[in-house]
Amino acid sequence: MYFKQLVKEDLGCASYMVGCINKGVCAVVDPRLDMVDDILELAAAKGLQVEAVIETHNHADHISGHGEIARRTGATIYIHEQAQAEYPHKNLKDGDELVLGVAKLRVIHTPGHRPEHIAIAVADTSRSEDPWLVLTGDSLFIGDVARPDLAVAGEEGADALYDSLFERLLQL
Repeated sequence: MYFKQLVKEDLGCASYMVGCINKGVCAVVDPRLDMVDDILELAAAKGLQVEAVIETHNHADHISGHGEIARRTGATIYIHEQAQAEYPHKNLKDGDELVLGVAKLRVIHTPGHRPEHIAIAVADTSRSEDPWLVLTGDSLFIGDVARPDLAVAGEEGADALYDSLFERLLQL
């Protein structure tokens, strides 16, 4: 399995590439528009075709590169059904899986930061079916958690975020 974190220090936003070198396929998670060239150059250097672009949620802090990556590669854009996206995409729901060779990505609905927010549990099936990493989007940071007041009242978002963290993510 191949995994790479790509970080832009200005906003601290992270994008991820996960896939299978042997099958030559990958997914990109939460790409910023200003990182598209770097992402596609990395994919080409590793011999990977981008087949999926996954958004953990609608982002307010940057412009997504999902449309540009889809246009240039033919990749499918995925986002949770509660995002009510109006661009071409496939809806995700809790428990959905995408398989890219030995990389298995399982959707975990984690509302709180935003109602449509998801995390992605990633398993390297050549080792085990159990996830060995979780991409938490903007719900969980190093030493902090996300703002819960971007799409709903603060208390409602905080309650949902608490449940997502303690009942979903900590159970992994």
